[in-house]
Amino acid sequence: MMSSLPKSSNVSYRRLQALILAAGVWSGTCINLSPSVAFPVAQTQNNSPARTLLLQASRKHDQNDLQGAIALYTQAIQLQPNLVEAYHDRGLAYVALKDYQNAIADYTQAIKYKPDFPQAYASRGNAYIDLRESQRAIADYTQAIKYKPDYAEAYYNRGNAHRELGNQQAGISDYTQAIKYKPDYFIAYNNRGNAYFALADYQNAYSDYTQALRLNPTHASAYNNRGNIAVMQGNYQAAITNYTQAIQHQPGQVEFYKNRANAQSKLNHHQGAISDYTQALQLTPNDSVSYKNRGNAYFALGDNQRAITDYTQAIKIQPQYVEAYSNRGAARAAMKDNQGALADYAQAIRINPKFVPTYYNRAGLRDELGDRQGAIADYTQAIQLNPELADAYYSRGLIFKAAGNQREAHSDFQKAVELYQKQGNTEWYGHALNQLKRAS
Repeated sequence: MMSSLPKSSNVSYRRLQALILAAGVWSGTCINLSPSVAFPVAQTQNNSPARTLLLQASRKHDQNDLQGAIALYTQAIQLQPNLVEAYHDRGLAYVALKDYQNAIADYTQAIKYKPDFPQAYASRGNAYIDLRESQRAIADYTQAIKYKPDYAEAYYNRGNAHRELGNQQAGISDYTQAIKYKPDYFIAYNNRGNAYFALADYQNAYSDYTQALRLNPTHASAYNNRGNIAVMQGNYQAAITNYTQAIQHQPGQVEFYKNRANAQSKLNHHQGAISDYTQALQLTPNDSVSYKNRGNAYFALGDNQRAITDYTQAIKIQPQYVEAYSNRGAARAAMKDNQGALADYAQAIRINPKFVPTYYNRAGLRDELGDRQGAIADYTQAIQLNPELADAYYSRGLIFKAAGNQREAHSDFQKAVELYQKQGNTEWYGHALNQLKRAS
């Protein structure tokens, strides 16, 4: 059993993996505003029976009596089959009911009778976005802009569609046009910020989020997104401040709590992280990731039993959750439940044979149990999967050294020194260098 193993290695690497997974939440929650909803265009230019019905339908629509509105729009169309406003507004009612195919049919009929009807093109584009048909949406938004060149909402929505297809630059161009025609369009600033964020242009992204907040100081998503930039820059306290503002303005948004919890974990504010994950779980009780991450926070505080409880709940929700099995194994090992830990590590490997932390953590346990060959095999597997894992070289070197294999120990310490230096880990670079000198 190797008492000189780096005591923080297993824990630090396991926690690092958990926070890498959590960082996906940060980048995934740059909140985009959904397509601008077209408003009903019902008009009452005369007192014809069809237009009287159209006005009545519009009132029903405003009262959210969608079925009642659809019935009246249909009656108006029966009286006047070319009443384009009725087709358009009935389409909006269908969209509200998530009946996108009927909505598209109505918008298409409106366009048939009025080919230069920009709102109908824009609304059909929105329906295509809801159906994940971004190319068709772009074509419709382009037609809307053709007939209404200052149509800010169409530019904005086309920008969203371009970004759905991964074209961030085209999105930025369209959001810029939207802002040109509607300078107070705060959600266009927000989404242009997201496009810059996706391109790692954090300076322009931050500027846009800040402008969105100047225009709308209660815009929670912009605070959240600005917090994401702070995380990417390693300024976790600034991230927490922004996430807190987001929560104050929109306390029901679960991602804000999760993002703040992740930032708190980065600063080792584990109690604060636990509180935020708990709040997130109250909002979404079946969130396996929040259970796993809260388990990580309990583990960091040495509360292994609660950590195990949370990992177990994560596994119950997501039975193939490799990280939860691997982390529960670490918690069980900390409680000297060695067989339980080995069983969890084995299950994690069955689920994902390429998950590096499991091999690394099992290697540490096997070494403690006197199974040096098993430990060496696991460290070797971890290195094969991640050749940049300095801790694995260092720990394997210690085992080789204890076994009297100076040549292999020297080789491992040499590699650890190179990697620690490359990674800027001065503390463990020093440890590895000392071991290298002793093995020479």
